[in-house]
Amino acid sequence: MSVPITGLFLLPLGLVIVLLPWRICLIGLVTFAMMSPAAVINIGSFGLQPGYYMLLLLVGRTAAEIMVGGYQLNAFVLSRMRGLVAFIAVVFLVLFIALCFFQGKVQTLPGTSGFNSNLTHPFHLVRENITQIAYVLMNTCLVYCMAHQGARRAMPALFRQWDTAMVCGLCFAAAVSLWQFASLYSGLYFPDDFFYSNAGYNRADSQQMVGLFRINGPFEEPSTLGYIFSSYLLFAWLRYRLYPTAFSVILIAACVFCLLVSTSTTAYFGLFLFGCIALYDVLAGRLYLLAKNLRLSSGQVTA
Repeated sequence: MSVPITGLFLLPLGLVIVLLPWRICLIGLVTFAMMSPAAVINIGSFGLQPGYYMLLLLVGRTAAEIMVGGYQLNAFVLSRMRGLVAFIAVVFLVLFIALCFFQGKVQTLPGTSGFNSNLTHPFHLVRENITQIAYVLMNTCLVYCMAHQGARRAMPALFRQWDTAMVCGLCFAAAVSLWQFASLYSGLYFPDDFFYSNAGYNRADSQQMVGLFRINGPFEEPSTLGYIFSSYLLFAWLRYRLYPTAFSVILIAACVFCLLVSTSTTAYFGLFLFGCIALYDVLAGRLYLLAKNLRLSSGQVTA
């Protein structure tokens, strides 16, 4: 087991964050989750991602609060999670069927093989099967924890907390992407060993295409940046519909810039879908790009 430089910084930071108010924990969770190719701990070829490290801390915090409160779970939240419980049952059922009827008969290529066809082998129970089930169970626990904590708060306050967390995650990912962009084109120092420290991932940063650097920011590769920032772009557009401020426009512009410099087809497809949605919203009158009196504030003009 080894602790990379990422873990030396994030392990104690996560322990501090989990003791702070829940709104700070949400910011920590979303921001940590942006560093998927990093690891706080490496055990052989397995690395614990910062997002899952923060997940475990938040699940532990909520579990401790439930134990102190007399082991009372939220019945309404549990009733709304019946679909997830059914999904987990299907996951175990599919694996059981595969082991009973298809073991040794179907050629498979595990995700950790890096698309190396020489590593193809007959299907049997391997580490990937166990880890994927573990991820599903951990994510389900996180869903309950977020709903359990959110049920204690008024809806307006909960919306503000999630808006702040999403904005912080977007700004962090955009800042790292801009930092990498400046580093590749101007030689500015960029701590790549900090953001790409997971032993389970092959390095895919600093790719080039037709003489241009492909920006992947704090993510595994440019295509990962593409679908994450496509989601952030839709979030920023919805935010602009609710809060048509200069800051919302800046968030949209940052997302569009990161998608463009990724040179990823995934990113460009995301931009196309966003363009369709934005055009529909404008034509349907869901929002106005300009004020009705055609007057703009100085902040809007700058954005």
